[in-house]
Amino acid sequence: MRSLSRLLQRQALGSIAAVLLAIGPATAAVQTFSNATDFFNASASFDSTTMVDFASALGAGELVSDVSASGLVAGNAVFSGDQTRGGSYLFVVRPGYAGSNTNYTGWTGNPVVLQGPPGVDGLGIVAGSLHVALPQQTFAVGASFYTVSVGGNLRIALDGGTPLQFFTAGKPGVTFFGFVSDVAVSEIIISGVGDVFPNVANFAYAQSVVEVPEPEVAALLVAGLVMVAGVGPIRRRLRARTK
Repeated sequence: MRSLSRLLQRQALGSIAAVLLAIGPATAAVQTFSNATDFFNASASFDSTTMVDFASALGAGELVSDVSASGLVAGNAVFSGDQTRGGSYLFVVRPGYAGSNTNYTGWTGNPVVLQGPPGVDGLGIVAGSLHVALPQQTFAVGASFYTVSVGGNLRIALDGGTPLQFFTAGKPGVTFFGFVSDVAVSEIIISGVGDVFPNVANFAYAQSVVEVPEPEVAALLVAGLVMVAGVGPIRRRLRARTK
């Protein structure tokens, strides 16, 4: 009799496991925003929103800081440049900085711009990419984006997925872009199309303390508990029949 009840339990648990495996990993549904107010209204449903301040990388009165080698930890996010291109670099630039090749006069930030980064290969100068490692349970990211000289297209890839592409204004213009995902995102990669160098300011991310299971998974878990709980009455009825 015990072997029969154990068999019923194993069959129930096996059915649950098979259905869960059939679901496979969650696929993110992403909503994008080109308006900062709309983005922050949508991200308000999460537990916390962090506005990143890049100023920690600048000394008093310093206009530019090279963080190519070390990267930059700001908030709980880690920013780094693409070091695979041979000539990549990453700067934190305060608005008003004017160098030999770039001029940030008239730009705005919070209070700095994170430029990331151009790279160099055998074909000439090409745009590099800016990697952002996000803290756990991040579901939304938004920022102000700039490009050097004329406008151009930027791409944001979420955890190696298909990039989201959007157009950015040339200096001193600014373009807002943000997204909200129904699956937590651990890394984004921001890259330019062609020779467009991505510049980022006013970077914000939103987190949820506890991840809510997908509705389909939650329903299956409840059904599984009901199936397992039903084994007890079946076993008692079998015992009663054998008496």
